[in-house]
Amino acid sequence: MESRTHSKNGAKPKSQTSRDLKLKTMNIRNFIIAALSFALFAGIVSCGKDKDSSSKLPTGLGGNSFNFIYTAAQTGSPYINDQEVIFSFSGSGGMSLDDDPVASDGYELTVASFSRQGNEYIWEGSNGYKYALSLLSDGSINEINVFSLSGNIFLGQFIPIGSDV
Repeated sequence: MESRTHSKNGAKPKSQTSRDLKLKTMNIRNFIIAALSFALFAGIVSCGKDKDSSSKLPTGLGGNSFNFIYTAAQTGSPYINDQEVIFSFSGSGGMSLDDDPVASDGYELTVASFSRQGNEYIWEGSNGYKYALSLLSDGSINEINVFSLSGNIFLGQFIPIGSDV
């Protein structure tokens, strides 16, 4: 008995060739879908990496300490006008505040990490206050605004002292 899978000259019948073509088309389509899905996933992951790299402090800020003076004190402010403080910024993004440098008693506040909101670097302290650092267009420090964590009320600002900023 002769098999019907091949014709006399060895060619596949039309129905099998058509089925093979459909399978190849489906495989190609599935491959394209998988490749596009991977590309989309890779794009999302790389966008996340961009965010991570922008979550680093600007060069010149991390690993340094700066002197500031408090101004524009509002009712409820934790600091008084003309109070001098030292802010220190770690290479990993932490911020420490010594609000009585003359006492030489160390930092009264340390916050391990920050977030970004627009062009500001934000530290939320365990003391109930938020510190928002802004920079000038040349990368130097403009100010550090102080807000209450409850109600986000502006309480005053620190401005840099001297030319080391």
